[in-house]
Order: sequence, then structure tokens, then C-alpha cells
Amino acid sequence: MATPRPARRSIATTVLLLAAVVAAFLTGVVSSPTAEAATPGFCSLGGMQKNTWTGGAGDGLWDTGANWSLGRAPNFTDGATGYACINAKSTVTMRAGESAELQAFDVATGTTLKLDTGSILLVEGSQVTRPSYLRSGTTTLLKGALGGPGRIELLGKMTWASSTTGASTMSTRRCGLGATCGGAVSGPRGLLVVGNAGLVEVTPLGVNLADEYQLRVYGTLKLLGQGYVSADRGTSLELLPKLNAAGVGTLLITNDGGWYEGRTLYGVTTLSAIANGGLIRKSAGTGTSVVVGTYSRVGSGAIRVDRGTLQHRHLRVPAGGRRTGPSDRQHQSAFDRRQRREHRARLGRGRSSRNHRPAGLCGRLGVASHPDQPRRAAAAVRHLRARRQDLVAAQRRPRAWAHDDVRHGPRLPGQRHSTVGQSRVRRPTGPGNQQSHALRR
Repeated sequence: MATPRPARRSIATTVLLLAAVVAAFLTGVVSSPTAEAATPGFCSLGGMQKNTWTGGAGDGLWDTGANWSLGRAPNFTDGATGYACINAKSTVTMRAGESAELQAFDVATGTTLKLDTGSILLVEGSQVTRPSYLRSGTTTLLKGALGGPGRIELLGKMTWASSTTGASTMSTRRCGLGATCGGAVSGPRGLLVVGNAGLVEVTPLGVNLADEYQLRVYGTLKLLGQGYVSADRGTSLELLPKLNAAGVGTLLITNDGGWYEGRTLYGVTTLSAIANGGLIRKSAGTGTSVVVGTYSRVGSGAIRVDRGTLQHRHLRVPAGGRRTGPSDRQHQSAFDRRQRREHRARLGRGRSSRNHRPAGLCGRLGVASHPDQPRRAAAAVRHLRARRQDLVAAQRRPRAWAHDDVRHGPRLPGQRHSTVGQSRVRRPTGPGNQQSHALRR
């Protein structure tokens, strides 16, 4: 008897199996901690003591007890169990001098949360099971301090703004905010996740990213006005592709600000880490924006410059440029070669000085890499020519004469410096000129 062949799997069955696999995969993606589609209902996390905004006092102030369901405002004693639920549909203001440490908070659509200069709001809940939410349609005006070791999901808009009376800060702990820390962060590092439609605007002045705090951007981090980020050592910025949507997280520089090196504190010495899996774009500003940090390119991360210049440690991208190349270490050799080439050109090496023309030197310096190079090259040529003429004149000058430079004061015999465009006087040495005589001795 012939052995029966196993029944062939029908096309419909295969399709169903594939659909099940895809559904399982998508379920895993959507349930990731930072996926906006997985955002739970308002104030639906359990295991904490809820304190819900009622607005009963009518003054819109965080510190007024009558505005809360527990009859008291959330404060620094609520770090273990506190859960603040704010659905005000209006502005809630935490004034200077007020502080709160919570497990988590949840701010509903249509609400504006205002943290004045000198206020502190920290979250300490698990980044996986107890995240905090600034939901879509919310506005956050951050002039004080925000952070903690927990995770904050920004799905709306945040204006991160320092004032002339104090710098706004995101920090993992209260270090520098009224408390001292003896070393680096030992537990989770605080995290702000900017969702797909989230927007952080840094304006009008610079802000601080401190104590190993992390920014993870799927939306946009925008610098405008005179805004910039001073990132202490140990902090980090991640730009990532949007979750389940087209587009990438973007650091958008619309001024001449940048991502600057901040302080070195608590034994942390590594520069701020910048993982670019999205886009760093300078869209405005005619000057140079500087990005300081340990840069790495992730996937298809790119750099684009529409106006001005964007400069990193070993990378300079002029207007109209776009860089999708490798990380710092791979840029190093090309950077060194360019530096050596420019140095040789400035010294006039590799070409007869008798035929040294500004146009040729401009070409060697790479005019396209810097709009100011032609002027610098021409100035270098004038300096070399004037220096040669000055040396020739010095050789022909009688030894009985001393030379004084009016701009820089007396010049010692044998001292060498440029006299281009400067007045010169000659005086005979001898008993009648004690200054020149002393200089000659």
C-alpha cells in the first residue's frame, strides 16, 4: 500500500497563518512603551493614590488645596504613591517655590500646564508601567524644572523657555535644584519621549539638560529665537523614525543656536551622546550652529543645512549641504587631511612664493567649504608678501639704527613680527638715545 502524502496546505490557510504572524508582530510594536497607539485612557493607571484636579477654588493655581480632590496639592511627599490627574480644560500654574514629586501625572487634552521659574515637578514611577502623559492637544510652558527618573510622554506641544531670572532645566534628580548628589545616577535615567506629533520649542534663551537626562525624539525638537540646549556630560539625544508612520524625529535649528557642551558633574566625563536615526536640520540663521557630543549615525540618519553652517567636532556642513555619512571616527581622517591641506596653503608651501596668487590659494583652501575663505586667503598672501619685503628691508638697514614699532612699542633687536600697515620710526642709537641704547644692551 502506498504511503499517503500529507495533505497540501491550502492557500487560504497559508494566508491566515501569515495574517496571524503579522498581527502578532504589530501587537508587539503597538504595545511598546513609547508607541502612541498604546496610550492608555486618561488617568487609568492603577496601584497609586489619585489626586484629581477639580478647580474648585477657581484660581488655576497648583498649590491651592481646594483645587484638588484630596483637599491638598500634590507635593514633594507624594513620590511613593502620588498620581496627579489634571483635566482642567484651562491653565494650571505651578508657581515659583512650589515642588512636587509623584509616581506619575496625566494631563488631558485642552489643558495648559505652566511651570514657572523656580518650580519643580519630578516623576519617579517605573518607566515601563507608570509613565506620565502630556497628551495630544495639551500645551506645556516649562520655565522651571521637569524630570525625575520616570518617563514622560509628550504628545502635545511644549515651550521650553528660560528667563533672565533663571534657566529652565530637565534633570533626573534634584541635584542643583535644592539638593546635592554624591555621584552618578545609579538607577534609571530620566526620559522625555517626544511622540510622533510632539513638539518641543526651545526659546527665547538657552536651557539646561542635566544629570544624565535623556531626550528621545520621534517628533520635533526646535530651536528658535536665541534658544540652544546646554547638555551636561552623560545626557543624551536620540532622533528616531516615527512610530508606525512616515517621517523621522528631527532636531530643527532655525537660528544660530545649537547643542552645546554643558557641565562636568558627579564624576560623569563622557560627552552628551547624540544618536541620529532621524534628521538634524539647520533651516535658518546665517551664522554657524555647533553640535557638541559623541555623535553616531543610526540607520538612515541624516544632516541637512539650508542656510548658514552646521559644525560638529570633525564635520562642517555649509549651506546647501546634506550629510548622510558615517560617525565621528570615520570623519576624522578626512578632517585631518583637510586641516593639513589648509595649513600648508596658509604657509604657502608646495608652490613658488614668487607666483603665489590669491585665486590659486583660494582654490587650495577650499572656498566652497567656507564663505569667508577668499578674504582670508587674500589676507594671507598680503601678509606673506609684506613679511618678505620687511625682512629684505631689515637686512639692508644699517646696524647703527634701531627699529621701534609704534603700534606694538619698541622691538628688540632680532625680534620678528609683522609690520604690515604700521608706522615705523628709525632713531640712531648712542648716548643721545637712552631707550634705544638700553634695548640694545
